[in-house]
Amino acid sequence: MTLHISWLLENRVMYVEAWGDVSIDDITTSTLYMVDLMEQSEHPLVHIIVVNVGIGKIPLNVIQLQRATRPLLGHPKNGWHVFVNSQSTVIDYSMNLLAQLFKTRWRKVSTVEEARAFLQDVDQSLPPLPTDIPEPMRVFE
Repeated sequence: MTLHISWLLENRVMYVEAWGDVSIDDITTSTLYMVDLMEQSEHPLVHIIVVNVGIGKIPLNVIQLQRATRPLLGHPKNGWHVFVNSQSTVIDYSMNLLAQLFKTRWRKVSTVEEARAFLQDVDQSLPPLPTDIPEPMRVFE
């Protein structure tokens, strides 16, 4: 899997682009990096926009997924996860399941513009979000 992680709005909204086949190791490594970013934020909630550029296969073992995502989805600063262009019923099913396990807030939208608008609506403390796609701070391959 290839993953680009950056801040759309520093310390408030992460921007993640993902494509390729996903492994548990990919999820574990990227999750720990995102947790580190969350912990550097002084804000109570950090939101994440995930853009599906072409995610292929994903792990289906729920116990492994739960273990790999627990540090992020169970984090006290974990805000909304907004998935853009997710046309995979397997990804949707996995997110629904993990959201229920961790009581995580998540939403599926069609465009990045919709993701920005949604976050602006649900978190009134956010300043206007940038419209430019940020350069990746970290690339996982």
